[in-house]
Amino acid sequence: MEGLKTIWENKKLEFHGLASRYKKLYAFKELINSCYDKEWIPYIKESFNGAGSVIQYFGKYTHRIAISNYRLIRMTDTTVTFL
Repeated sequence: MEGLKTIWENKKLEFHGLASRYKKLYAFKELINSCYDKEWIPYIKESFNGAGSVIQYFGKYTHRIAISNYRLIRMTDTTVTFL
């Protein structure tokens, strides 16, 4: 969370669409506070083939779009509908 706040303060975060409201200080602080209210339970298991396989695995998710914009049909505060 501290790292996220730091990159926001250094203006290195980009916000698009509905998330553009987080460019404003108080909206961003409200978002951060809501994240602190959640109970985060990370599940981490030992990699089978070393660090290289972990980087390869995460690369699949960080360098492509999971759901393209054209597949999005509707979005509300609580749901996302897509094809």
